[in-house]
Formats: sequence, C-alpha cells, structure tokens
Amino acid sequence: MYRVYELLKVEADNRNSFDELSKDKPDPLLIAKKYNDEYISLICALFAYGNAKLIVKFLDSLNFSLLKKGENSIRDGFKDRYYRFQSNQDVVEFMITMKRFKSLKSVESIFKMGYCKSKNIVDGLREVISFIYDINPYR
Repeated sequence: MYRVYELLKVEADNRNSFDELSKDKPDPLLIAKKYNDEYISLICALFAYGNAKLIVKFLDSLNFSLLKKGENSIRDGFKDRYYRFQSNQDVVEFMITMKRFKSLKSVESIFKMGYCKSKNIVDGLREVISFIYDINPYR
C-alpha cells in the first residue's frame, strides 16, 4: 500500500509542476505564469471555466498592457472581446475594474484582510469580491 502512495505522490508532484505547463497541455496557469502579475493571475482564474484550450486561446488574445492605460483605451481595446457567458461589455467593465484595483490595492492585501479575520480562505475571497463590487458598480 505504501508503495502505491509513493508512486502516486511522485506522479502528482510531477503533474503539479510549472514545467508541466505547455501549449500541448493548456491550462490558464500558462498565461498567469507568462505575465507573473497578481491581477492578470486573478483575470486568468476568473475566466478559467470551460474548455482549457479555448480558455488559454481567449486569455492569450487579451492585450493586458491596456491595464496600464486609461479607461477609454481599455474600452476601445476590449470592445470586441467576449467570452462564453460574458458579453463584450462585461469583459470591458471587468478589465476597467482590474485597472482600478491595480491602482488602489494589491490583491494579496485585500485577500489577507478578509482571511485574517477568521483564518478562512472563503472570507479572503469574499473580501476580494466585496472590494471589486465597491470599485465598480457595474453588475
């Protein structure tokens, strides 16, 4: 029994390695790793539902440099982008929200505020969601 556990642990460790990420084995983490930015990682996580290949294709098509520009540039740059259940307006407003988020606080600091209240990951996530709702009234 112990031998099987060890073999499975080695396999899991190999599969959970960033070296495992490639275009042949698409995963939104591939894009997150490429940019190494907490806001882009959050974007990748929030669009990570559906077919992994299509998720990576969508994320790879986004011009994340627009997050450093003004809101009008974001509106123009993402006006034709939509993903599954999100309309182009949803994508635009989400990107504007991420731009605002980036100019105000770090994702980590907001998450920690909620997490430290009860040492509960869900409370950390709730704090991030609440902050996102506070900085953009779009629903």
